[in-house]
Amino acid sequence: MPGPCVVLHSTESDPGTCEAVARYLVRMGYEPHEVFDPSNGDGVILLPPSAPGKALLNLPGGVETNNRGGVYQIEIVGRAVDVPYYDDAWYERLRVRLLEVCGFTGTPYVFPLPFQPYPQSYGKNLVRMTYDDWLEFTGVCGHLHVPENDHGDPGALDVARLTEDDMTPEQFAAMLGPIERCRAIEGVVHINLRKEDGTDDGWWPVADVLEFTHRHIKNIDLET
Repeated sequence: MPGPCVVLHSTESDPGTCEAVARYLVRMGYEPHEVFDPSNGDGVILLPPSAPGKALLNLPGGVETNNRGGVYQIEIVGRAVDVPYYDDAWYERLRVRLLEVCGFTGTPYVFPLPFQPYPQSYGKNLVRMTYDDWLEFTGVCGHLHVPENDHGDPGALDVARLTEDDMTPEQFAAMLGPIERCRAIEGVVHINLRKEDGTDDGWWPVADVLEFTHRHIKNIDLET
């Protein structure tokens, strides 16, 4: 039996649309367990934790997604492209709700996989799990991580704002990835980067890497 996990989606709608989105998902038969709006704390429960959610694609053959067992799904009201830029109050409300959900589902409050920015997270991205990884996964992940699916939501969730008050830099580094790729150096979380040719590019603070990535994405948006 796989360990419990929480899968985060984004509704791709504006803040304040929680109830309308919930009605739409029920009508379409795509219900998650709940819809939650971090902009104001509104929430709608659609399914009990014991029932499988319906918000993931599940292809014939392959691996079970909705019916894997122990999967609790949350639709977060918001847009994947905007997720990195929501304010601290938005992230605090989401953090509190995720802690509650992890508590009653028995899910570890950890984020083992990077959240890639949208739209780079769509389709065959860099962080989508294999079948075997999915069957063994426990913790909090996003739609962008689930196999057999091509959606890229919820985008570049700012995990640091969801966890910085709850763990040490050493714990955060361990959560981000294998110890050989992430570590705390003088109290600051660093990640070991690779150049395009696969050679070592040194240790970089995660905050600097994320800032560069977001700035680069903004420049691309301005040029297109």
